[in-house]
Amino acid sequence: MSFSTLKSPHSNQLNVTFAATAPRIVIHLVTDTTTLTEQEKANLELAKEYMRIAYTPGEASADAVTHLCAPNNRFVGPTTFPGTETLEQYADVHGELLTKLDDLHFESFDVEFVKDDRVALRYTAQGTHKGAPHGDIQPT
Repeated sequence: MSFSTLKSPHSNQLNVTFAATAPRIVIHLVTDTTTLTEQEKANLELAKEYMRIAYTPGEASADAVTHLCAPNNRFVGPTTFPGTETLEQYADVHGELLTKLDDLHFESFDVEFVKDDRVALRYTAQGTHKGAPHGDIQPT
């Protein structure tokens, strides 16, 4: 799962659709954030704050991200997180996953796309799977 499409309909909340695969995506790299509006900058920071919480062992949980999540948000990640349908559920499930990968961390955000109320991030995260299996995926 490498693409996250985020929509911030309110300045302090977000909706997200995580796509494990996408048929065709046009990506615009954000290399100069000075071209973003103040609202676009705030939306990018909001998305990164959600990701920071969701990737922090001991912190990742629905309770920790609820203040960032818009009502009726949607999460899609059928191969990696089947049955997970909201951002809050993702944070809970990811918090459980972090008990198996307690050193999971971001290597990079190599694509940041921001336009109006939409944010897309492509990132690389790395960690060691030490705990119980995650679905069919065994520890390394």
